Amino acid sequence: MTELALTHGFTFMHNLGGVQSFLQRHRRDDPSWGVRSRFLIYFERHSAAEEPVRGLGLTWRHNIRSARALFAATAPWTVGMPMLYYNFWGVPFFADLDGATRRIGYLHSRWPGLEHQIGSLRGLLDGVLCISEPLRQFAAARLPELGADRVFLLPTPVDRRSSDTIKPPLAGRRLVLGYSGRMIKEAKRVDRLPALVEALDNAKLNYELHLVGDGPSLPWLRSRLGNHPRTVIHGRLTGERYWDVMRTLDAIVFVSDYEGLPVSLLEALSVGSVPLFPKIGGGGEAYARQVSPDCVYEPNSFSQLVMFLACLERMPQARLQELRDRCGAAVQQHIGDSYRHAFITAMTTLNGLARVSRADFTARPSFVSDLLPFAWFGGVSERGLWRANAPPSSLDS
Repeated sequence: MTELALTHGFTFMHNLGGVQSFLQRHRRDDPSWGVRSRFLIYFERHSAAEEPVRGLGLTWRHNIRSARALFAATAPWTVGMPMLYYNFWGVPFFADLDGATRRIGYLHSRWPGLEHQIGSLRGLLDGVLCISEPLRQFAAARLPELGADRVFLLPTPVDRRSSDTIKPPLAGRRLVLGYSGRMIKEAKRVDRLPALVEALDNAKLNYELHLVGDGPSLPWLRSRLGNHPRTVIHGRLTGERYWDVMRTLDAIVFVSDYEGLPVSLLEALSVGSVPLFPKIGGGGEAYARQVSPDCVYEPNSFSQLVMFLACLERMPQARLQELRDRCGAAVQQHIGDSYRHAFITAMTTLNGLARVSRADFTARPSFVSDLLPFAWFGGVSERGLWRANAPPSSLDS
């Protein structure tokens, strides 16, 4: 087998999140796959002794100009191999510095405004990897110059060798619900969980809710729900402690504004937990519908969600087990070696195709936004993060 070599680039590697789980998986498994990977993490610090991981050590006080200087000092580490830019972060202002043989986006989420920003990537990419079919269709439509043979769907991997959907009957016990993911307001909207608990209480359901995950909103959630008699806040769990909790869940709830395809959704499906997913156009909707159309609810409509849970409480065991078995069937393509095969096939294909990404650039103009701290972009505008250097040919037009 021809060895693949590549660089993975993203903002963070060690906090809790879907992209981070992919990065950690690649760091763990790539050597056994015949893939020689390096990891360039922009907002973390790593020493040379921690290779194959290096960090630029950026903070939210840095700006694009200082980030480019730090990237340029590290760029010899990325030259001469493909570079994966997760969620396209940094492509517009790092592309002229990376020296990559192929420049590939790895799209995990469709955040608000991406449809307006993605146009700035034209001419900068050789291909796109996507974790859900809606994201694949979106990328193919917005970057038509790449063609269908350069935009790939990769099945998000789940660390199970097989699905296990058998659970104890509901008769005589509480309905066990769960939320698993980052504890943040943006995107995940965990600030809605207290309202969900209130709706569950008002409906007089016999339930308990387990909250798994970490993030800046966790202390706030503890202050709001920490003393609630039917709520258990676990914080971050790993390994078998995580799976022990996931296996107890009868249903898993998402309250997000936008999602790509949550890993926790697939993990819950693999152990027979019925999903409750908002109608937000994310990749999770199709999986929830495979279990039941009733598993998809109107965003923030907790009355609709509670009605379905009340039906689950009364559902005959045979019918409930049928839903659980559908959960297992929906996730089969994500179990085992499917991801490894798809990833290596995509990277080998893109390496074999002619390069179409820009390699020559003019000097970067003096954008005012390059001098603003990164913290400014998150609170006011993202546009400054998407300003790219012009190609040399544009000077002749």
